[in-house]
Amino acid sequence: MILIRWLTKMLILIATNVLLYVGCTNIALANSTTARAQDIVDPINPQVWLQLQHNHQQNLSSWPVTRIEQLKKLEQALTWKIAQLPRHCPIIPDKRLGYHSTLELAGSGQGDHHIIEFIFDKSYMLEALTLVPALNPLKPYGGSYAFPARFKIEVAKDHEKSFTRIVDWFESDFPNPDTYPVYFNNINQQANKLRITVPAKTAEQSNVHFALGEVFIWAKDPQTGDTINLLQNPDVQIKTLASFEQTTKWNPEYLTDQHTSLGFAISEQQSDTADFLFTAENELGVDHQVELMLELPQAISIKKIQVWPAKPSGNLLLPDFAFPASIQISAAESADFNSAQILEPTTTGEQFGTLYSVNTANKKVKYIRIQLADLQQLNNQWVLGLGEIAIVANNGQLVNNATIKSKGLPLDANAQLNRLLDGYVWGRTILTEQQWLKGLAKRRPLDQQLKQVKNELAAAHSYWQWLLSQLTIVGLVLLFLLLLLAVLFYQKSQRNRALIKHSERINRDLHDEVGSSLGGITLLADSLAQGHSQSGELLKNELDELSLMAREANASLREIVWHSKGDSCLLPDLLQSLFERAQRVLRNVVVEQKLAEHCPKIKVSTAVKKHLSLFFKEVINNCARHSGATHLSLIARCEHGFLILVVEDNGCGFNPDDIHDGWGLKNLQARAEELSADLKISAVLNQGVRIELKIDLNTLSLQLGDSYQTSN
Repeated sequence: MILIRWLTKMLILIATNVLLYVGCTNIALANSTTARAQDIVDPINPQVWLQLQHNHQQNLSSWPVTRIEQLKKLEQALTWKIAQLPRHCPIIPDKRLGYHSTLELAGSGQGDHHIIEFIFDKSYMLEALTLVPALNPLKPYGGSYAFPARFKIEVAKDHEKSFTRIVDWFESDFPNPDTYPVYFNNINQQANKLRITVPAKTAEQSNVHFALGEVFIWAKDPQTGDTINLLQNPDVQIKTLASFEQTTKWNPEYLTDQHTSLGFAISEQQSDTADFLFTAENELGVDHQVELMLELPQAISIKKIQVWPAKPSGNLLLPDFAFPASIQISAAESADFNSAQILEPTTTGEQFGTLYSVNTANKKVKYIRIQLADLQQLNNQWVLGLGEIAIVANNGQLVNNATIKSKGLPLDANAQLNRLLDGYVWGRTILTEQQWLKGLAKRRPLDQQLKQVKNELAAAHSYWQWLLSQLTIVGLVLLFLLLLLAVLFYQKSQRNRALIKHSERINRDLHDEVGSSLGGITLLADSLAQGHSQSGELLKNELDELSLMAREANASLREIVWHSKGDSCLLPDLLQSLFERAQRVLRNVVVEQKLAEHCPKIKVSTAVKKHLSLFFKEVINNCARHSGATHLSLIARCEHGFLILVVEDNGCGFNPDDIHDGWGLKNLQARAEELSADLKISAVLNQGVRIELKIDLNTLSLQLGDSYQTSN
């Protein structure tokens, strides 16, 4: 009953866990699923956000095995999609963090809104807007820092005082972008102003501040039709109501300095393309220099020139391995470089996560000269490694059809020069700025969903292991119960069979013992009734026989009742019962009893008890019927691990050479053999009989056969 109650509780627990697991995990996964429609990157308002979530919920099976398979397929699909997008590897800067809104201190006043306004030199067709979160160097793994939870973005046309709202998250919280850019596309508004407004106070907070790392405004160039970043134009004005400024860290100008903490603009997917890497003999006392000359097919407007470091060979983890310490870049329209000036770098690559980069202010360039000095040394050899020379045109595209020549390089190194203009670095594709930012914004929900799927997959595996263990336990308990029921059923059937056998044995004993005695009494009584003319002596003998039969029947009935209990008994009790039978059956015979003083209390099995009883009955019956004895001696003693029973009378005895079958001596011998006992029978004619049975005490507790019956 306890096992059944426990099993019921376990089944209820398993069913409850299944329901809770299916319900909770389905809801969690659906809420975290933020797959985008193909033409939308980030939602412009909460309604679009809710619609996107509603349209792209994931329906997973409730059965763990099927659920695991679905999650694995979803994991593979997400991994493949992410591989087609830019690499996400943010690098936490320690300077030029971006813009920080003003802070309300004790006694200082603050308006109701924080405002950043961008004023263009003319009206443009705005296509998209990118907001890059600021990252806190004190918490490098804490996600974005102070990205505005609520904001609105508006645009205005020439000479218009009213603004048109293009992004509205003023009444609801925008989802946390973490370390990814936010990309609002499909703006399609003609404007010469763009304004970002963030509430300085909300119902929940009385002092709200925010920060942005970088802003990109993508618009159509009215002259070329190319998509450009308007904030690269030096004529764009930035106005703020107030801001918090800190030297080299926070300043409104850092919103447009092209320094982000998003890492490098490269793809996630890798190829087997190699970078430029060579070594040369070190001439003592000579400062080795290398000059690279690039010629474009024609003079075009160049936005910037970047020099990328090479990927270290082997398992080296040095980000600037083989990168020269001194780089100078000049650009000109003529090959003589007479009027060319060395361009000042915007970044020099001395900080991890930055490149050596120069801006050309959109000047037309045909020739580019790059001078490399202070090369690194490895094993007394000059070593130079470059990943790419990225020439970025005004439209943001890479120029890869230039020719390149070198000075100061060995001949075998010139064969690698084409690697500097192949559009690959570290085995990854270099992306345009817009491709990079838009791709990272698309990657954000996929990375979030992949993380959720992996968590779900781990939970599903864990739950399946738990369910298997519980089902195994329940199965083992059920199997145990079935085996227990089978054993109980078998035992019950065995008991029933034993009861039937016991009942049959009682019936047989009653028939054999009492029935035969009663039958004899009946026959003798009938004989007496018919032979009333018999002599007195003969009548006396027959009455004595009748009395003996009655006494034997009485003794047999008592023994049958005693044997019917079917239990083992102690040796002293058995001996006492045997001696009492002699007292009941024998008449006009003096019975002398000698029981062992220190008889061990050994348990006597049912079979041994029966055989000893039948053996003793046979002996007493012979004494009563045939011996004519007046004295009977019963002795029981225990010596040296043996039980010795001695029955001796002073009757007529018999001649050992003249034995009748009716005396039951063969039965006595068979009983002794069944008990593995030694039997000695001594008889002298007219002097009596002595019977001695010697049995090992260890045999008394054994179960023996039941092959012999008493003689009548």
